[in-house]
Amino acid sequence: MFPIKKFWLFTSFFLLILFCPLIINAQKSDNAQKIIENWLAKEKKYKRNLKIATENKNNDSIAKHLLYIGILNLDNNCELSDYEKGKKYLNQALPIITADHLRAKCYQALGDYGRFTLKRNIAIKNYTAAETIFKALNDDYNVAQCIHRKADVMGGTVKWETIIEYYEEAITYYKKAGDSTRVAGCTSNIGEDYVHLNQNKKGLSQFLKAYQINRNNEKNLYLESHVLCEIGKIYKDSIHLKQRDTFFINALDHFKKISNLDGVAYSSLLLGDLYFQENKIDEAKKLGHEGLKIAKKYGHKLKIIRGYDLLTRIYEKEKDYKNALINYKDYKNYNDSISKKDMLEFMSEMETKHEVEKKNTALIQTEKEKNTAKSQRNLIGFFVLILAILLIILYIYQRKLKKSNTLLVTKKKEIENINLDLEETINYKNVLLKEVHHRVKNNLQIICSILEMQIDASGSLNLRNKLQTSIDRIFSMALVHEQLYTDDSKETIDAHAYFTDIVDAIVSSQQSVEKPIEVHIHMDELQLNLAIALPLGMILNELITNAFKYAFTKMVAGKIDISLQLNGAHYTLLISDNGSGIDTSKVRKNSIGLQLAEDFTTQVRGDLSFYVDQGTHYKIKFPAL
Repeated sequence: MFPIKKFWLFTSFFLLILFCPLIINAQKSDNAQKIIENWLAKEKKYKRNLKIATENKNNDSIAKHLLYIGILNLDNNCELSDYEKGKKYLNQALPIITADHLRAKCYQALGDYGRFTLKRNIAIKNYTAAETIFKALNDDYNVAQCIHRKADVMGGTVKWETIIEYYEEAITYYKKAGDSTRVAGCTSNIGEDYVHLNQNKKGLSQFLKAYQINRNNEKNLYLESHVLCEIGKIYKDSIHLKQRDTFFINALDHFKKISNLDGVAYSSLLLGDLYFQENKIDEAKKLGHEGLKIAKKYGHKLKIIRGYDLLTRIYEKEKDYKNALINYKDYKNYNDSISKKDMLEFMSEMETKHEVEKKNTALIQTEKEKNTAKSQRNLIGFFVLILAILLIILYIYQRKLKKSNTLLVTKKKEIENINLDLEETINYKNVLLKEVHHRVKNNLQIICSILEMQIDASGSLNLRNKLQTSIDRIFSMALVHEQLYTDDSKETIDAHAYFTDIVDAIVSSQQSVEKPIEVHIHMDELQLNLAIALPLGMILNELITNAFKYAFTKMVAGKIDISLQLNGAHYTLLISDNGSGIDTSKVRKNSIGLQLAEDFTTQVRGDLSFYVDQGTHYKIKFPAL
């Protein structure tokens, strides 16, 4: 007989499929429909007034209503908005506007167009023009908004410290205007920037400050929810902290309350990741599927990647290697598609739709909702008939299903045995690879030790300096292999940790108590493969050693800054000191270190350039392999 549990499961699933459209249509948000109707009413009013103004040849009124229609089409809360259409109306209005405050509003709206479509140069240019006019008008609130939005679009283009300064300036003007909600928003943004700088304590302080400012503000639950997520991310790895999940749970509740699906997806995936850490696999899997479903519906690629990654780890832990492989392939496909595009492209979630098509879609949807209530009774009767037919079909096919189930069980056992063999093979390969890196690192350390013995046995200062330089070069190569056999990623190394180890080794061998030299490393979280890491470490070793030896001979102290950034498909390495500067006419002829740096730059198919301005500044640009 066909199992009773499977019968009712199948029947329930069929009921869910049949009634799903009824449930969705019955619970459609009246608020969304009101937004559409209000948008259409405003457009009709503005166009009517524009027509009257055109007939009367009233340029001021024409400009004003062109501006209103342009701003209306930049309303990102309504699906009828059209950013390109809004830009067209704003560009028509700008040349004929005579009033300063309207001209400033037009520039500000054009800045919003650039921000929404991720055209940063357009956004910054127009926000700056609007800011200048608003300052002349002593309009503190709009000055703050221009600075605030300008900082929002600068992420990843300038130093985070510079963006923090913009947010702090915006806070000053918001306080003058008496807008505590915007003060809280900028404060939260400053917290995110500190997290980007790996200064989690400062970031947490700003998030808590923003949370207190915005506390119990029912009108801005989104900001409170966002802040809760950011605080939760900081505490996620704090195993000693009890009830870490309350931050994400409260954020998820708030996002659901305000129907913010983007926030629901984000907080669901964060909470699922936390439950995975705590070995609450069932809860983690449920949240992972829910978050991924919403992210895929609205095309949030970064959240889609996060969802596939979470589900891959969950299925792997359950030893369900088939589903783990499926999710990993989807994760890889999305991740690769993003790495081949400019970050500005894949972050853009806006779609340009034709005005008539969108309006027709909205009106058709409204008509469907009105007809749904009338057709529900007929659908229920139809469902009863379909259910009866379904029962007959289930009875006919139950014997065939039983045979199929037996075959599936056999196949499942075969696949499990194959998976076990594959897992053992992979583990053995990883152990061998780590052992190779370990032996290479040990051999390089033996060479360093022999050279150090030679230094101890020699009384020549010149020989000591030359051998120490060779030791530093060998040590930078050994560091790569050390990280490769200690890091679980197996194929790549952490760039920041690698650079730090090289710099520490140089400082310990070259630093002088009488002449302290500070070295600062600035970079995002980057992973480097062996083909890039080895020559990059040698470049860093040569240029930093040169700076210690020659840049500060006439100074009592010095400073060296190191930066590595990934911009699209290229890395950029910047090394600067505030020393006396090298002699550009002799350096390529006399500096072995610079010659080696140029040779290693060639290995990574890059270009090395430098200039002297209150110190020496090197720039190495090379493609990401």
